[in-house]
Amino acid sequence: MRIQSFKYIITLLAISLISVTTIAKSKVVNIHKNDNSVEKYYMNGINQLTTNTTDNQLVIELKVGKMVSINLGLIDSITYTEENISIPTVSTSLAEYDKSLEQVVCAVNVSNGGGLTVIEKGLLWSKSGTPTYTSGNKIDFGKGTGQFYSVVDDVLASEAVYVRPYALNSRGLAMGATEKVSEITGNVTYNLAIDKNQYPRQYALIKEAMDSACYYYNRYTPFETNIHVYYNEGIPTAQASYHGSLGFGANERYMFVGTAMHEMAHYFGSGTTTTWQNLMVGGLWQGESGKAVCLELTGSALKGDNNSAAQHYWPTGLNQREEVKSEQDLINHAKVVKAMLVDDCKLPTKF
Repeated sequence: MRIQSFKYIITLLAISLISVTTIAKSKVVNIHKNDNSVEKYYMNGINQLTTNTTDNQLVIELKVGKMVSINLGLIDSITYTEENISIPTVSTSLAEYDKSLEQVVCAVNVSNGGGLTVIEKGLLWSKSGTPTYTSGNKIDFGKGTGQFYSVVDDVLASEAVYVRPYALNSRGLAMGATEKVSEITGNVTYNLAIDKNQYPRQYALIKEAMDSACYYYNRYTPFETNIHVYYNEGIPTAQASYHGSLGFGANERYMFVGTAMHEMAHYFGSGTTTTWQNLMVGGLWQGESGKAVCLELTGSALKGDNNSAAQHYWPTGLNQREEVKSEQDLINHAKVVKAMLVDDCKLPTKF
């Protein structure tokens, strides 16, 4: 280990906690660790660097108000380079209210550390307006880049919460856009154009399916519309068009909530609009919100038909009855549809 030179204090120039967005070539301290990882710190962002022989720690005091300690036994060497650095890049890919748990759920992505080690990342939140790093509430998720998930607990449906992601390196603080999160309330209704005297069983099954489907769409999406629902024995399964109508055929296998929600997704634009199809590239969904929500809920990538006229996606597409194993599958479907069509495609929610 080559650390002997750090048994004395190195005093450097001060740097304030500011959101510097420009990229600049600057001196960087590189701490090489035994696991081949490297932690990088802006030299002018360091107050002093010392060794604590009692605790066997290398202690870095940063001008941004943070102390970083690294066990000396984990350090292989320390070098200096000149590199392009900036503050991190941070954004929110998901911010929504979960009524059943009375909490706000957020997915935050630190996609770039600015060429330096991210020494703190997290979520700022407030119930009274735009949160800041020095005021309000802060959820610290530690160091490093990548995506993490955070929740704000004990939020009533009548309350609004303002959330803002942040990430900090030795160059400065980056904060994403502030989002106001409140309860999602949709208003999807339908008119059932079926003669219940002539088709009593079909009427009952389709009504039950649509009632349940509207419940989940109204609870987890912001769509507002009235859907014309009809019965035609010539339809092999079920079908729907964009802002058109929704039809069921004679096969009772498809007269259930999963198929109803699948067709409602088509009605709202999934697989029936060029906007949606343009984001399904090579069989993979390209929208950031849809990708993040699907990964969070299912642990899988959001995929679909690999052609320019793609119509279906998975998981959570409810393309087959067997995909619905629990209520959570229906909830996941609604959340992914909302993420794709509202957040990524920006399609209208009221018509």
